[in-house]
Amino acid sequence: MSTIAKGFTYLQTLLDANKVSGKVLIGQYEAALSQAAMISRLMYDPNEVIAKTAQFVHYNPIVFNTALGIIRNDYSRVVSPNTKQEKFVIVPNPIRPENKDGLILNTIGHMDDTPCYLQYLDYSQKQANVPFPGEKILYIAFRGTISIGGGLADANLLPLGIDEVLKMCTFGGQTGSQVFAEEIKQSSFLCHQGFVRQMKNIMNKVCKALETKFLKLPIDRIVITGHSLGAANATLASLILGGFKRAGLITPPLHCMTFGGPKLFVDYSRNVYNSLLESGILTLDRVAIRSSGLKTAMWSIGTGGLGAGSVVDLVPLIPPNFVHPGFMILKTEGILTKLGSRTNNISDMRKLVGGIEPPSAYRISLTTTVKGTFNGFATYKEYLDCFDPLLAARFEEILNVTGTLGPWRPAYRAEYAQVKVLVDKVLGKVAIDPTTDPSKEPSAIAPSKAVANAASKEVQILIPMLALKRVMEEQDKQVVHLA
Repeated sequence: MSTIAKGFTYLQTLLDANKVSGKVLIGQYEAALSQAAMISRLMYDPNEVIAKTAQFVHYNPIVFNTALGIIRNDYSRVVSPNTKQEKFVIVPNPIRPENKDGLILNTIGHMDDTPCYLQYLDYSQKQANVPFPGEKILYIAFRGTISIGGGLADANLLPLGIDEVLKMCTFGGQTGSQVFAEEIKQSSFLCHQGFVRQMKNIMNKVCKALETKFLKLPIDRIVITGHSLGAANATLASLILGGFKRAGLITPPLHCMTFGGPKLFVDYSRNVYNSLLESGILTLDRVAIRSSGLKTAMWSIGTGGLGAGSVVDLVPLIPPNFVHPGFMILKTEGILTKLGSRTNNISDMRKLVGGIEPPSAYRISLTTTVKGTFNGFATYKEYLDCFDPLLAARFEEILNVTGTLGPWRPAYRAEYAQVKVLVDKVLGKVAIDPTTDPSKEPSAIAPSKAVANAASKEVQILIPMLALKRVMEEQDKQVVHLA
């Protein structure tokens, strides 16, 4: 078997399937990561915003980002964001028939609060313009740090037995403790205490939703995802679901795709997770920004440069007393010449699988480029072909300026109007005629000066504070687990 990753990643799953090759294959891989990043990003929003913006995960990241901004703006005008998210069922939309059942779960009022979002996507009738052609996908997403409880979970550096979660989970008549009976005999089957306590209060709800609802539907694969704290929770969830799958209780393939997650296991539990990778129970794609050097990293930190193209993410480096799941890449494997090598660099994957050569330099901000081997954002045709074609023709051009559109960017007012038309249509509003001059349409022109200034301020705040949640920044990260 020709491998780039020894069979432990979703990329290897695509290689083994041998349905497509070259740029098409790497395009599908990166599109799958992008869509998982979109779903992960949605977890930071109130339920109503999640439910509405979920209709736009089939579009490229610029369209998605812009739609999210429009929906957030509309939402903030009528209601303050939820401090406690309630259970919320996402209703399918006839304009985007791919969106089927969806569900948001929560442990209301609990300090260790970690909402979970399950979304069923049906691409079985589509062979183009989707990340998973011909397949039915279930996403399970966990929210990152947004509350005091989440911050305390991040800060808790002590280990705790994983059985604290396992004994609370039941699936197919067995508890998690039963399917990991041998492992829990070891006192070193431990995980970061904060993540264990968070998952203790939500994981059984996830198992119940799977058993009573979603796994009664035809599903080709399950993608478990999250960002930051959500990435850690997603990783722990994939371990638990992997145990149920190993016991024969779950059939669909399991794929864990995480973004900017912290370390969470001790050595023994890491080895248990890796055994599930080696046996083909699940795959792992752990995505994180890799710094191109201390000087560049310090520039990014010192200038608050956590906007699109940021080159450093400290979260995956901590806590120091824990480890990531997956396998290390040996230094002797750093020079790649053919499939069968191993890499932790998305640019290497593009070159080896798709023949996409890296440039001599890449952008880290609107005004700065650095030398390196990273290709930059995915803008090639085969990647864009995995999404609805809206704005695809100008995707790279727009991306050189911004990752999201709004009325504050007059050069792209027409493109913003196209997305606004789409949002209004999908959400059942009166649509703007895209053939008219958007500058004359009340919903497409810039708002009042006060509102425009507020919008500009919001964008300036959101870029540094939510930078690592931006979908396009997820594409600017290197896959650090490919073993």
